[in-house]
Amino acid sequence: MVKEINKGISHHVLLTSIEPGEFNYDSPDIKVWIENLKDTFATLPKDAVGLAINQIYDDNLHSMPPMFIARTPKSIDGEIFLNPRGLGTGGHVSNYEGCSSFPSNTPIKKSRHKNYTILYLNEKGEEQSFKVGPPWSLIIQHEVDHLEGKVLYGSHNYTGTLCRKSRSKITEPKNQQPPLGFPPPLLKEEPNTP
Repeated sequence: MVKEINKGISHHVLLTSIEPGEFNYDSPDIKVWIENLKDTFATLPKDAVGLAINQIYDDNLHSMPPMFIARTPKSIDGEIFLNPRGLGTGGHVSNYEGCSSFPSNTPIKKSRHKNYTILYLNEKGEEQSFKVGPPWSLIIQHEVDHLEGKVLYGSHNYTGTLCRKSRSKITEPKNQQPPLGFPPPLLKEEPNTP
């Protein structure tokens, strides 16, 4: 079933962290949540690259495993990630990011780890892992942020500070137009910092 996307910084659930835990992956509830995530993702514009469970549900988050769907090299239509955890490596890259929960906001320039290794369960409850580079690593990090209650806009960004007061490498002047299309083009690689 297609769900409505939670939109705007005033929507408290977008700032809610969903904790990993032990879940029965054969549960009918989990199967419904996964199908609803897939169905909703399929209705988004083709340049949408991911969707987290707290972007479409208001209730029962305490009983849901953290999960998201994202385009990956393995599945351009979207792959389900349950209980994801990962590690970023390899310096940083900057790219423009937008968010389906903030459709009227201009994408902002974001610095993220260049590479990302993710460990997760697939929708059958089987443990999976892989390492990806840009643009896939950036997509996965954005969705993991959602599960941790982090958003790009408003009073909370990746560092938990006001976006407009953050370092200039995170936000850009409003008159600058971001590149469009999928996969998102990379802007530049940043030097490693200790």
